[in-house]
Amino acid sequence: MPIAMVIEVVDAGGGPVPGMVVQVSGPLLETSCRPGSAPGFCEAPCKDGTCYVWGHSGTYVVDVDAPGFQSTQFTASARDKDQRCPWCEILDTASLRIVLIRA
Repeated sequence: MPIAMVIEVVDAGGGPVPGMVVQVSGPLLETSCRPGSAPGFCEAPCKDGTCYVWGHSGTYVVDVDAPGFQSTQFTASARDKDQRCPWCEILDTASLRIVLIRA
């Protein structure tokens, strides 16, 4: 299964955001989600501010929350580079950088 999105989350100064949680819904591979994710959402696995979403081409809704910061929600898409073979997608991985603002 290809990586649909790589999401980097930072604060306004470019530093790490402690306690951040990235939840995603869309055509994702649910087995790549953190255990205990809410039904219909995937808590993306993150390390050092970078989160990975495994899935298929299509539209994703991304929610980012962290204590002391304004939460944000946005839509992002991962595109199939080939589009000729529905069972053998070659994804153009979406790379996103999210800047959270203190509340």
